[in-house]
Amino acid sequence: MKEYFQQMDGSEPAQQEVHKAIFSWLTETYPDRYAEFAGRIIWAKKHLGAAPLLTISMCVQDDLCLVEEVDGELIMTAASVCFPTSWRMEEKLGHTVNWIHSHSDDGPIGSDKFRAATDGKVAETTEEITERFNWFIYRDPILRHRHLNTLYDPEWDDREVNEYNAGARLHLRYERQTLRRFPKTGAILFTIRPYVDPLRKLKEEHPALIADFAKAYAKHKHLPDGPWKAWQTGMFHFLGPRAWKAVHELCQLGEDPCD
Repeated sequence: MKEYFQQMDGSEPAQQEVHKAIFSWLTETYPDRYAEFAGRIIWAKKHLGAAPLLTISMCVQDDLCLVEEVDGELIMTAASVCFPTSWRMEEKLGHTVNWIHSHSDDGPIGSDKFRAATDGKVAETTEEITERFNWFIYRDPILRHRHLNTLYDPEWDDREVNEYNAGARLHLRYERQTLRRFPKTGAILFTIRPYVDPLRKLKEEHPALIADFAKAYAKHKHLPDGPWKAWQTGMFHFLGPRAWKAVHELCQLGEDPCD
């Protein structure tokens, strides 16, 4: 259970506020669907002593992370996480938001400027829900990733991915994230819901977005700064001329290899 849920002492009031808000919304919005489930939740809380954040997390598909201000710092004080993206919840609990974004299996997440901006965004969270999206490339469609993204495993021969199989072998993993502050305790709820699709769906269903995807990926991974990996070249060959053209305009790499 520690891999899925943990809490710090003193986080119970914030957990209860979050539980009450989500529980009320679910039973009011979907009364028929949650009427029987509501009784089970009340029974579990009474007889099993389950924490409020854990019991309410069983009602929604999103992972739930609770952030509170402790001694002037934003700390993750409780979390129910089933589908992490290359991180382990039990290692992040009790740490600041900035520290969490500075320590991952894949290395620091973004620059110091990015982490400072993330801290600021979390700190400025209001009672209105803020929505944002995040995305990654993975080798498999598995939702639960507690360890390193295997694309960056030094023992993996990335020549396995080429222009002919990249559409099936590579996967887009994207997350819908929300932030909301709760009025009574001032706690912030950070929700994460991951989705995974094979890369071929981008080419088949959203070809007009290929150029934007290529530019965004090149900027995020700083492709001009170092040699490309074999799987990255295979990915761009699979996506075709639109991807190469967009990246070449951005990186000024020279002649188009797709010609």
